Amino acid sequence: MRLVKFILISVVVFFLLLLGIGLLMPSKVVVSRAINLPVPAGRVVPYLQDVRKWPLWMQGLDSNQIASTNDSIYQIANLKVQWINRTADNMISQWQSKNGSIQISSMRVIADSANGGCTVQWQFEQPLGWLPWERLGSMLNEKIMGPQLETNLQQLRNQVLANP
Repeated sequence: MRLVKFILISVVVFFLLLLGIGLLMPSKVVVSRAINLPVPAGRVVPYLQDVRKWPLWMQGLDSNQIASTNDSIYQIANLKVQWINRTADNMISQWQSKNGSIQISSMRVIADSANGGCTVQWQFEQPLGWLPWERLGSMLNEKIMGPQLETNLQQLRNQVLANP
């Protein structure tokens, strides 16, 4: 009986310790990357605003995987992408996976009038729950998503420069 009581108390203390550490971490994860392009913003924006052009520069995305419900809701493989806001320099969308996980994607185009180029910033923001494994597991988001964003932005650069 003492052993069972000890194990039960140990499990509760361990869970509370993980919960305490998790609550010290931020309640959302933001992964952001940017790339400078030597072309005007007007040449880049169509690649960002038109979901059907995403396969040209997003790694692993096939144009056959894109289905449109309407002009602002798209089904892309296992993701539902819904536009929240689309302007000439800022595109915000909500990405929802099959399991219900939601991320907010922001794509910004910042014109550099001095050089005639622009900067494209792509950012994903994911709200986290209070459970310790959600918050502790979020530390991997930067390592997983960061390189993907970099690769996709480099492919965007290649696509824009190859098609004047």
